Amino acid sequence: MADVISFGTDGWRGLMDDGFNDRNVRRVAVALHRSLKNNVPIVAIGFDGRKNSQAFANAFSEVLSGCGATVLLSPSVIPTPVLSFAVRRFSCDAGVMITASHNPPEYNGIKFKGPYGGPYMTEQTKAVESLLPSEPPPAALSVARDSIHSTDFLSPYFESLRRIVDIDVLAAFANDSVRRPWKNFWNRSAGVRRPFSEKRNPRFLDVPRSRSSEISDHSSIIPG
Repeated sequence: MADVISFGTDGWRGLMDDGFNDRNVRRVAVALHRSLKNNVPIVAIGFDGRKNSQAFANAFSEVLSGCGATVLLSPSVIPTPVLSFAVRRFSCDAGVMITASHNPPEYNGIKFKGPYGGPYMTEQTKAVESLLPSEPPPAALSVARDSIHSTDFLSPYFESLRRIVDIDVLAAFANDSVRRPWKNFWNRSAGVRRPFSEKRNPRFLDVPRSRSSEISDHSSIIPG
């Protein structure tokens, strides 16, 4: 008997040891493809830093490619807004984000984004749920590797931010201990803030560790 998958607000979330697994992720991928009107849809896929998030994103990509979709897959952890940006930037029919947002680290989830970049409406989510197969696609399903494209979503996202935000002004203020004596505080947010906080990433705003403090939510399940 197939596991019951119930979609709630903004997608599906569940415990990774109780229903949220590779088998059911693949079922959801089939349902999403069935719901898309375009015969050869383009779907952007991203993931956070939770345990197995990248593996689930890969599984979703494999199923969609086998069903005939073109997949733009992020090669690294990204925040959900970057995925929303990518859906519009690359004119996708839909977006899929593997994340459980604020839920505890034992959870994971799937969010859907429409071609407008925002979350699926209730009726769209219900349509996907109604098309869930009772079983995942067969292991023999042909995965069209040439239809899965590793795509950098972060670079165009940061470039877009630089056009609308004066990064130099923000950086100067963040590093000015006289005008701004308090420290910056940040947490890992399931690993998705790494692209913004890593010193080796010069694309956005770099604040020295001496001017920042981490609010740790470190977990062996959510690395980074």
